[in-house]
This record gives sequence, structure tokens and C-alpha cells, in this order.
Amino acid sequence: IYTLSLHDALPISIHGPRGYFAAFAQDDWDPGVLLGGLGEEWAMARTSVKPYACCRHVHGAVDAVLRLRGEHGLRPEAVAGVDVATYAVAATYDGTDARTLLGAQMSMPYAVAAALCDGELGLPQFAAERRGGADVTTLMSAVRVRADADLDRLYPALRPADVRIRRTDGPDLRLRVDEPYGEPGNPLDDDALAAKFRALCGPSLGASRTGEVLRAAWAFTDLGPLTHGLGTLGGHA
Repeated sequence: IYTLSLHDALPISIHGPRGYFAAFAQDDWDPGVLLGGLGEEWAMARTSVKPYACCRHVHGAVDAVLRLRGEHGLRPEAVAGVDVATYAVAATYDGTDARTLLGAQMSMPYAVAAALCDGELGLPQFAAERRGGADVTTLMSAVRVRADADLDRLYPALRPADVRIRRTDGPDLRLRVDEPYGEPGNPLDDDALAAKFRALCGPSLGASRTGEVLRAAWAFTDLGPLTHGLGTLGGHA
């Protein structure tokens, strides 16, 4: 019988007539799904990590516009419009009401416009004062999103977005992204993960304690600094 221990107190049986499988899966379960590759295969390495502070379905388009912006020195005022073709689920995130944080996070037009204007898409781009910026609002109205049948057939194995930026002072720019940054096939490196952690936790924990927690997380041998740092969330070092 395999057991899990919560705080070294209450053992939870996975097998057995009163175990976890019996309670939640009845007779329809396969221990190999949970235990296969134990110690050799890591599910965490097959998960996505979001580099941008918005819905994952819009990340492919954001990747494309950020790359085009950087490669071509693209100025927001030189953008006449942006056309995004993507899979059907992602195309439903075409709203343009960014008055609320959630509305902006679920809006591909807003995410694309903010990324083009600022060259990044972190928490500051979703602050109330930034969401109401005239430059972002104007550019957002020029973003068009549509579902593409060919791209839809690739989902969910891929999360494709084909972006065309129409310029006022030059030819169109186009880029297709199949695996957004942060997918298992295009993962964030350790520096990017650490930077995201600092950006999210630094304002609450302070720089010193954030560094302490981060070092403990990477080491994963002594969890004391990790639990202490998170347990005192709200304090500053």
C-alpha cells in the first residue's frame, strides 16, 4: 500500500477499500498512470509556464508581436493594424473591454496592443492606469482576431498563432508561432523563471527574502527558508 503523509500526521492510503482510488475513481483506475516512470519521468517538465500576465491562449500572438517589434524596431505609431489568425478556442478571446483586470487579461487585442506599445507584458501592463492609456486603446481597436481551420487542427498539441502587422511606412510583417514561450517544447530557462518569481514576490516579500526563498526552492534540500519566507508573506526584509 502506498501512502501519502500530510505534515507527518495523517496517512492517506492510495490503494485499499478506503483509499484515494476507491473514493474518487471506484474500480476505474490504473496505478501505472500515477506510478509509471516514478523517479525517472517528471510531469512538471511537461507543464506550461506563462511568461505573460494574461490568458495562455493569447500568448502565441504576444510572442509574435514582441519578436517582430524587436527585430524590426517597430514603433506603435507605425502600426496600421494587426491581424491574428489562430485556433478556434483562442479566437474567442477577441473582446476589447479592458476596463477590468480580468477583461484585459482575457483580451487578445489588448495583450497584442500593450505588448506592441511597451515591448513587454508583465503586471505593470495590466495596471488600471495602463489599461486606460490612449496609445494602447487606439492600437487595440486596430487588432482583428479570427479562427483558422488549418491552425485549429493543430490544437491542443500546438497553440498556433499567425500574426500579420500592417505598417504605415513599410511592407507588412508576418510571423507564425506554434509553441508559445513557456510550452514544454519551448520552455522558460532558469533565469526567466527566477525573474518571474522575483517580479511577483518581490513587492510582497522584499528583495532579500525573495532571494532567500528562491535559493531554497532551487536547492530543495532545506525547506525551512522556503516555508518561512512564504509564511511571512506581507513582511519585508
